[in-house]
Amino acid sequence: MRRTLLIAALVAIVCPAEPADAAVPGTMSISGALFAQGGGPAVDGDHILTFRLYGVEKGGKAVWSEGPAVVTAKQGRFVRVLGTPKPIDAALLGGLAQTWLGVQVGNEPELPRVRLHSVAFAARASSSAGLDCSGCVTGKQLASGTVAAAHIGFPYAGAKTKGGPALQAADLNCTACVSVSELKFDGDVDLGGNALKVSKMSATSVVAGTVAANSFVGDGSKLSGLKVPSGTCPKGQLMRGIDGDGKPQCAVALSADNVPGDLLDEVSNNLLTNQFIDAVASKNTPVAIQDNNPTGVGDEVTVPDLGVAQKLAVSVHIKNSNLATVELQLFDPNNAKYVLFAKGAAKGNELKTTWPAPSKPTSGDLGAWSGKNPKGKWRLRVIDTAFFNNGSDGAVVAWSIDIHTLSSKKVAANGLLQANGGLRLPIADKPPLACNEAAFGHVWASRKEQIVYFCNGEDWFPMSIGSLGTASHPAASCLAIKQKWGAAKSGLYWIDSDGKGGLGAWQAWCDMDTAGGGWTLVNTKVSTAFIAWSDKTNTSCGKSTTANCASRVPTGMKWTYAMWRFSTTDKYWVQFDRSAHAGFTAFLEGAKVTNNPTVGGFTRNVAGKLTGPTSVSSMHYYYTNGISENHGGGDQWLDMWNGADGSNKYKDIEGNSALAGTKCVAAYCKSAPIWMLVR
Repeated sequence: MRRTLLIAALVAIVCPAEPADAAVPGTMSISGALFAQGGGPAVDGDHILTFRLYGVEKGGKAVWSEGPAVVTAKQGRFVRVLGTPKPIDAALLGGLAQTWLGVQVGNEPELPRVRLHSVAFAARASSSAGLDCSGCVTGKQLASGTVAAAHIGFPYAGAKTKGGPALQAADLNCTACVSVSELKFDGDVDLGGNALKVSKMSATSVVAGTVAANSFVGDGSKLSGLKVPSGTCPKGQLMRGIDGDGKPQCAVALSADNVPGDLLDEVSNNLLTNQFIDAVASKNTPVAIQDNNPTGVGDEVTVPDLGVAQKLAVSVHIKNSNLATVELQLFDPNNAKYVLFAKGAAKGNELKTTWPAPSKPTSGDLGAWSGKNPKGKWRLRVIDTAFFNNGSDGAVVAWSIDIHTLSSKKVAANGLLQANGGLRLPIADKPPLACNEAAFGHVWASRKEQIVYFCNGEDWFPMSIGSLGTASHPAASCLAIKQKWGAAKSGLYWIDSDGKGGLGAWQAWCDMDTAGGGWTLVNTKVSTAFIAWSDKTNTSCGKSTTANCASRVPTGMKWTYAMWRFSTTDKYWVQFDRSAHAGFTAFLEGAKVTNNPTVGGFTRNVAGKLTGPTSVSSMHYYYTNGISENHGGGDQWLDMWNGADGSNKYKDIEGNSALAGTKCVAAYCKSAPIWMLVR
């Protein structure tokens, strides 16, 4: 239990602890009384006290202390002999003009100090015992004539005197009779303008108006004068120079403990920075504001882990027929509510601002997010309770959470050039971080793929930095080239569909334009009687754009869609989704089947007009005849049979009879070659 005690009275009873003829004692006896906080003597028993001696009543530093010590009190009174474990130095007390005793009870502040009026001990001298002190008697204590030559204790020569009872020696007619050990100067030695000439001088300090030297070696070379600065630098600072008036110039000493985290831009001349403003904006805007709806409409954004925020702000742009009827609420990841904009706060029909500055929220402190990580879901709610049309009264045009961060994980370079002539991108085998809105603009390089990847805010966009699609650097497909080199043009490229080994690299014609591009040529049908399909891979068909060439889809190639189009125009094509029918997919990959089921997953394009996806009834894919849908009913999708189409429902766009042409795609027949491609 904590006790609060006060000293009500403290009487110092100073007495010798040893006989008078003994040496000066190192102890002092005191007695006092302890009183409780509310009055009356302190409880009997042990108390923890600390004793200190001072030379002043207030402030200053204790010249001696003892404790914490256990002191036993009875009816509040106690007696303590100070100096038992730690003797009191007689010379220390003798040097004090006044002596004050301070007492501290437990951990409480020290009580007011009490002055000691009596003498703690007496230094006595006698002819028999001598002086029990050293240095306590100086010339100032001796009257003139009290010391005679006989009392000095050693003979001297040449008793030439100037007269007077002190028998002061005019000179010493001796050599080496006084050594350095007998010399002690109690004051300054004035040579009266004469020089002190020594071959070597050692001194703790030199104080002079002017210091002159022929050569000064050390911190200053050949210095003719030196002025010592006055004062010292505060704790934690270093002296970096001296002012003209001799005062030191101080500066903060930098260390790992006090270097500010945002110093990077200053020391790099603004070439580098680790301070960022990440705006996490809604992807759902515009969001219509429902009129006359007390519940309101909401939207949310998810802030990724961007680190600790130095500052957080919310930017909102809304339109409404009357802002005076609108209330804008924000909810943070902890579901704390902030009223950004209250009804009646402003008039007009458009609001575009940022909180907490320049606009101040009606309620809630967004500044409290300083020093915290704002990751998580932030929700915005707009409430319009007035009647306008009971429909949509304006919209949330845009809004975002803007986070000022001091990052310990990333650094931005404001310049692209380094001393060696370029900026090196981070090299990795996989994306070093997730590509999202917060990572927009990040790049990294893949040495293996010879690709630079750029984050567009949603996904990593590949940009080729090598000769992708060449014999020395083949691609897995035309789609792989298109994805990694968006500007690739239609033409021949080198493909290695199953990786190194297996088929090896081969050339294929790539359609980089039709339906998004990335299509790899598989086979070509020129003659109406030629069956382009085969149960074996023929890699030469990849570049056979003008001659009959039969092949299955290349071994090991990953594909999702197949396409048939005319070689001379990309306005007419039919596309098949392999996930819609496993049997037809197996046929294109080399299965020897004879079948005529209804096949789904077909889409037709006629001069930009899309039809489907839909199913083609009674699709004929025969190993010995080719591919053709049923001639009865609504055909006009795909006819690559080895005979004429008897339905005559295809349009003739080159003056040829549909019956004579069996290369018909997307309801049109042409004499041009038909390509089958996959992607």
